[in-house]
Amino acid sequence: MERRTTDSPIHQQSSVSITKRPWQNVRLWALTFAVMFAVSSQPVAAQFSLTKTADMTLDSNALQLAGNGSFGRTINGMPYQQDTIVTHQGYQYAAWYHNGSSDENIFISRRKLTGNSWETIDTGYGLDNGDATPNSTSSGRAWDSHNTISMGISNDGRIHLAYDHHVDRLRYLTTDPGVATSSGGVWNAAIFKPERDALNLNGLNQTTLPQVTYPRFTNVGDELIFNYRVGSSNNGDSLIANYNPATGQWSSPRTMIQGRAGGGSYTDLNGDINTTRNAYFNGIDTDSSGRLHATWTWRERQQNNHDINYAYSNDGGRTWQNNNDQVIGTEAAPITIGSDGIEVVDLDIRQALINQQGQAVDGQGGVHAVMWHRRQEPGFEWEEGDARFSREDSAYHHYYRDPLTGEWAVSILPVNLDDPSRTVGSRPRVGVDSNGNVFALYTAPNGDFVIAGAERTAVGLSEWEVLLSDNSVNFQGTPQLDQDRLFDDGVLSVFIQEQATERFDEIASGSPLRVVEFQINPSVAIPEPSSLAALIAASCLAMRRRRKAI
Repeated sequence: MERRTTDSPIHQQSSVSITKRPWQNVRLWALTFAVMFAVSSQPVAAQFSLTKTADMTLDSNALQLAGNGSFGRTINGMPYQQDTIVTHQGYQYAAWYHNGSSDENIFISRRKLTGNSWETIDTGYGLDNGDATPNSTSSGRAWDSHNTISMGISNDGRIHLAYDHHVDRLRYLTTDPGVATSSGGVWNAAIFKPERDALNLNGLNQTTLPQVTYPRFTNVGDELIFNYRVGSSNNGDSLIANYNPATGQWSSPRTMIQGRAGGGSYTDLNGDINTTRNAYFNGIDTDSSGRLHATWTWRERQQNNHDINYAYSNDGGRTWQNNNDQVIGTEAAPITIGSDGIEVVDLDIRQALINQQGQAVDGQGGVHAVMWHRRQEPGFEWEEGDARFSREDSAYHHYYRDPLTGEWAVSILPVNLDDPSRTVGSRPRVGVDSNGNVFALYTAPNGDFVIAGAERTAVGLSEWEVLLSDNSVNFQGTPQLDQDRLFDDGVLSVFIQEQATERFDEIASGSPLRVVEFQINPSVAIPEPSSLAALIAASCLAMRRRRKAI
């Protein structure tokens, strides 16, 4: 099935295209608040804020790659890691690469949430496929920041680590069950089973997994799912497997999204017909009902990212439905670019869309994706000769799916080209707390660590504000967020690495890796508006809910 960029079924149905006019949503809410507060005799409430409560150093010499490698120096803190810091039953766990004298081993550490002391293990396994040092067995390869670590903890207390992949055979470590549920239990390198290249240690499905890239773990109900790409960036399928804690076994991987040959064709703005591609995920996350939500972009060739797509699953990723609740993916017939109703935002290849950005799901099942791309207001249109990715013409956009109506709304994070904290930098991370507040984390172009937030109020989310811009040192990469701790405890816990003071072109270096925590301070309760203001606010909210999906 061929699909052209000019034939977006959602935009054809829509009388108001939010993706073409994202500022309208912002103006609508700005007008609502302005009128509401203008007619109210009460003062406007202050924006909510953050207070730093802890600043812990995990490792004073965490790995930073050499400058002659591929895709940058950062490997501890990349947007496609899910996850590298996790809270489970009163303990917090973190995993990273250490800059050793002769190796780059994986360290994993834990702490009781009641204290700030970490217990750290050298697993004895490390970076190999993404290591270009002379003693590496990956002869002829370069330092590669794709080869990150992803961690999951299943309900039986087993810790899972997948690491060091960029189209490589699986590298996978697990512990015995109960390691992450035994308070004060044994904590040393012996807790890990020998590395393997198959999901199962014994029983069925012991087949080696080849060509693995971007592994991620997600808890859904009693199960843990493992998602990864097989193939290459412009010619890859997205696979998924399910871990059953009752049996300790993984299911056979199955195709979730088909991007390789047979997955449909796409004609781009240049008139080129593309028959293969890859889906780049912002995330795969679970809501409180056990529903899985996924958003992603497509890419057929380098720098040709386009469109934002969405699907959800009610059965642990075995069957997938589109934004209109139609089944569009099964084990026998996976999602493809031609699947009906998956495109929720129409962005062509000229819109400076970056892949693998931020996603989170709130307690009501609302989906939040924060993505940077070209601004859509008048005056920011693409012109011949424009750079493919331009920070000057771009902004972070917050896309929100209403869980009741399935409608998508969009707002823009603060933009000010004269203020680095309000200029697009790293790809963002997104988190939500149990009150529905939304946070976006990124590093600015000048190395500042930035947290922006939108507070949940009685009439919806507030406008986005920059809550923190830490310029105490230069930071690097995408800040990693402990979503479980944020939602369960209301604590913003962030894993972030400093830039090394000495950086080299041919050899690795090291720098401090930190976990920084923040208390969330809600604003003063918004005063009850006058009846006229309440009526206007309710009317605007009704107008917003009647808008058709993007």
